[in-house]
Formats: sequence, structure tokens, C-alpha cells
Amino acid sequence: MAGILFVPAFVNLKNEVMPVENCLLTQQTTITGKWKNKKYKPLKKLGSGGTAKVYLVRSMEDNKQYAMKVSQDTLSINREYQLLKKFHFIDFVVNVFDIDDFVIENNLKHFLLIEYIPGVNLKDYLLKSPITIDIALGIIMIILEELENIHGLGYVLGDLKLENIMLDNNHKKIRLIDLGGVVEINGAIKEYTPAYDRGAWRCGERKAEASYDVFSVLMMLTRLIIGAKIDPNKDNINSIILKIKNKDISHELKELLITSYREKNLNLKYIKEKIKEIYNIEKNRVRIEKEKKKNKVINLAFLASSVFLLSTFFLITILMLVK
Repeated sequence: MAGILFVPAFVNLKNEVMPVENCLLTQQTTITGKWKNKKYKPLKKLGSGGTAKVYLVRSMEDNKQYAMKVSQDTLSINREYQLLKKFHFIDFVVNVFDIDDFVIENNLKHFLLIEYIPGVNLKDYLLKSPITIDIALGIIMIILEELENIHGLGYVLGDLKLENIMLDNNHKKIRLIDLGGVVEINGAIKEYTPAYDRGAWRCGERKAEASYDVFSVLMMLTRLIIGAKIDPNKDNINSIILKIKNKDISHELKELLITSYREKNLNLKYIKEKIKEIYNIEKNRVRIEKEKKKNKVINLAFLASSVFLLSTFFLITILMLVK
């Protein structure tokens, strides 16, 4: 979809990885699919979460690199495969290419072969570099746009968080890399992360409805603005509101966030439109601030030049008087 083209310049990002040592698989392992007999070489471990581990692998057939999600939970793997296939036409969601099993040390493992996204997730990027308000709002606008498409199919993402959003360094897009928390609307939320869960913040029910995802998106935006970790076990929503009030952001953005935290029926279309409006306000505010700084530099340079000329004039005058 054209709408997910990511303009802000996240360039030269490296995908931070953990070495294969001490992992389930090593570079000496050859993974052979039990049913399709396709072979893969593990290159690096990319990460882990829940019951799954993710590896960067190279296919021994086409020599291409893929992300391989490995788990012992066959129901979870099969469910995610079906969802990835269902959402295949949504460019925001990573592509899945295969599903199979393999045996290692007499243990049966299940895996998905997924599109490898070279880049870094939003959480890791934020740890290394602050994100400006206009870029943060741009990211959130894209996520809300794609979220509307997924809700239209009758699903909520459930476990939406910064870790699951990748900045694709090659194509300058943002991509969703994990559908483990996806459930049908009106179903039960099975997977969630407390920092983005309205139940944990006591701001609503842990129920699979569109407003649950919208709250998660707003907490993602909050995290991007604050820059520091947010934790409902240590903070409460009032302390988050105080932090937002103390941030150098527009009044409109503060008001939207503060009123939305306790809104039980957050409307996606309304929030999307408000974010677009505030995006333009913040962009204009950033532009004005840059112009002010530029003019200040010019004024200081002019003042310094004037002082130099004035002091030179007085020096010449004094020398003439001395003569």
C-alpha cells in the first residue's frame, strides 16, 4: 500500500542481533524440514519472546535470507501462519513463505519461514536515538491507517508494541513483524504487554475490540514522546499525565493524550483525524522553532561583526589621537 511509505530518514540502521552461541541452533546446524525436505543454515539469533525464538537463516536452495520463527507450540505456530496468509495483501504485515517441522536432539520443533526485515525495531531505535515529535506522529498515523484495515477484517492486534514494529532500512517503511497477539473482535485477549495494556493501567477492560488497539497505539506514542520506559507496575496513569504535561509539545497533543487515557470507547477514525491535525501543528511548530534558532544565529553573527567593526573604529580613532 502506498500509504506505508516511510519518509523520515532512518538510515544506516543495523539490525542488532545476538550470537548463535548458547542458542537452540548453531551455525553448524543444518535444519531440514520434516515434510518438505528444504534445508536451511542458521546465521544468527534475532530474538525471542514467549514460547518462540527467531533466527536469521539462509536457504540452501535459493541462497536467500529469511527469518525463522521456531517454537514447540504447534497451535500457536499454525494459528500465526493462517493469520499471516490471511493478511498477505497488507504490505504493513511481513510475508510468510513456509511452515514445517524439524527434529533436533530428538525434539520436534515447528517453524515459520518469514520475510527478513533488515533494520531495527522501534524500541531498540528509541534506546539509541530520540525521535522528534513530528516523526513520532508520522509513525503513529501510518500504524492507525493500517490498523483500520486489520479491524475491517474482523481482528484486533492485541499485543501491539514498539518491539513489533520494524523500521525497514531497505525500503524505508515500517512493518509489523509479529501477529502472536491477534484475535477476532469480541474474543479474549490472549497475549499482551503491560506497558500498552489498558487493563494494566486501569483505563478499561482487557477486551478484544478496536478501542483496545487504539489505547495501545496511544501508549506507544506516549513512550515515543517521554523517551523513557513506562511501567504500570511502577507508574500510574496520573504520573504519565504529569510527564506529558511537562513535555515540550503542543497543547493540542497534550489534550488529546490526557483526555484519551481514560476514554473507554476510543474511536479509531476520530483519533486518526486528530493525529493528522496535530501532526501539521507540530510540523509547523518545529519549522518556526528552527527559523527562530537560525535568526538568532544570524543576529549573533551580525552583533559580533558590529562589535568588531566598532572596536576597530575606536582603536583607529584612539591611535590618531595619540599621534
